[in-house]
Amino acid sequence: MRGIGFAAVALLLAGCGASHDARGTIRRAEAGLGRLDGGTIEVRATVHALIPVERSARLRTDDLPLSKLDLTHWTKRPRRLDCARGLECARADVDIQAALRDLDPLLPSLRVDADSIRSARVDVAVARDGRPRWLRLHGELHPGELMPGSVPFDVDLEVERPSA
Repeated sequence: MRGIGFAAVALLLAGCGASHDARGTIRRAEAGLGRLDGGTIEVRATVHALIPVERSARLRTDDLPLSKLDLTHWTKRPRRLDCARGLECARADVDIQAALRDLDPLLPSLRVDADSIRSARVDVAVARDGRPRWLRLHGELHPGELMPGSVPFDVDLEVERPSA
């Protein structure tokens, strides 16, 4: 009986540690994005509608307000995520209202009404040196009266390694 109690406490503590590690990973991704200087980010966005809409761009980090991204404030319920060797990854739900409120003055006019976003989650990967490798946003939006239900979307930001 005593062994079962010890095992339960160990599992509980392991679960708490995993959540703490995930929040730390998100914090490191946020800090790393704010320190990017002089590199590029590959951005790919896809709306998985009846006729998919795909866009991609390669943007200079100097042209983006990356230091204004407040991932720790915009995320809730972080959890660890398995990923490639040498990377530390986490997943969290996105507080859409908080993110949109903070990003509104920074974002260019969007073709999609930001209020139509119904749910979103973010996955982040950070290298051991603290440099973020990628950020993936997955969500659903309500396309309006023309189409019932919701439509999934993905936005992937991949940080390109600096050239040697």
